[in-house]
Amino acid sequence: MHKTVTFRDESFKTQSVEDYIYSETAKYDRILKKEPTPVYVDVIVEPHDVHQYHRVSVKIKTPHFDLFADAETDDLYKSIKDATDKMEHQLRKEHEKFVDHYEKGCGKACQEAYARMHEDKMKKGE
Repeated sequence: MHKTVTFRDESFKTQSVEDYIYSETAKYDRILKKEPTPVYVDVIVEPHDVHQYHRVSVKIKTPHFDLFADAETDDLYKSIKDATDKMEHQLRKEHEKFVDHYEKGCGKACQEAYARMHEDKMKKGE
């Protein structure tokens, strides 16, 4: 998984803000761990002094889907939290759609693969 953080204004770039962004985006690792590579996570931070609002955009690109979420508030950390939470919600929704489609069957090949996976789980005792 490739994660990049871009600041439009370098004066707001601090280690604590970057650490917070990486800790918030760490929850995507759980959801995307079985996603085929490459997986790109881009976080764009646009802080403003004049207008007193901060905009944060999160983009995720995988072989199965492209997602985008953004948030704009007067607090930088709140904007980061809101944008990452929106993205997590979208990821879970897309992941559930993909899993439902796979489990319900998307043809003979998918049904056979699901049956093999289910048998493997039963053998392991999961």
